Amino acid sequence: MENMSYGRAYVAFSIANQSYPRTGLQTYYNLTISNLNQSVTGSFVKGFGLRVTAITMQDNYDGSTSAWGIGDSLTDAVQVTGVFNFQTSALHKLRITVTYQLYDLLSLGSIPDKTRNDSFNITQTLASSC
Repeated sequence: MENMSYGRAYVAFSIANQSYPRTGLQTYYNLTISNLNQSVTGSFVKGFGLRVTAITMQDNYDGSTSAWGIGDSLTDAVQVTGVFNFQTSALHKLRITVTYQLYDLLSLGSIPDKTRNDSFNITQTLASSC
């Protein structure tokens, strides 16, 4: 739940790998951010939007980092796919950091309300590719 200037937005995050993680092969991760529900208190505010400004993934095993694309549009659901290359077979702990801007949607445009950084951890055991 995000407390906004003119109400509340209920935001959910979902992270999943689309391919089986193996060394030497690219592993695809899908991140979906959804605006589940809104409670608007200002009569001139029509709702809330969300724009992803940065996403990074860092591996604690070797320190490698992967940056994902940046979103430009205000939407109620943001979906991004990122690629990560693992170099070794081991137990990897990934930290995904998402920076996003929440907006108040008006009849004529929008105004920025709040910027957030959230981090999520994923543990992946990798088998060597054969």
